[in-house]
Amino acid sequence: MSFLGRFLVEQGAITEAQLEEGLHLQREKNRRIGEVAVERGQLTTEQAEAIRERQHADPRLFGDIAVNERQLTRRTLDDLLFFQKIHHTYLGEALLTLGYIDRQQYQVLMGRHY
Repeated sequence: MSFLGRFLVEQGAITEAQLEEGLHLQREKNRRIGEVAVERGQLTTEQAEAIRERQHADPRLFGDIAVNERQLTRRTLDDLLFFQKIHHTYLGEALLTLGYIDRQQYQVLMGRHY
């Protein structure tokens, strides 16, 4: 459960159901690094699936496995991670998108939260 989400529910800004919908939208929008690599043409779907399968027995991160196996260069991985980061959707953004909170209310709540 999201610490921010719990705070917003406790403040009465959103309901539990709205929090769940916000978290669902966040998960839906945020792409895993393998998905980003396939979408950007750096890996094939088959290569990404093979790396994900290796992760069942290998505790390393997807990108570390891909670089180690020369599926990606370190530079390409860094570029993909940067792309993933700048396109990341945060819970607050998801709740704003869904219309559960407005920007002014969100700013006031963030002031209390932090």
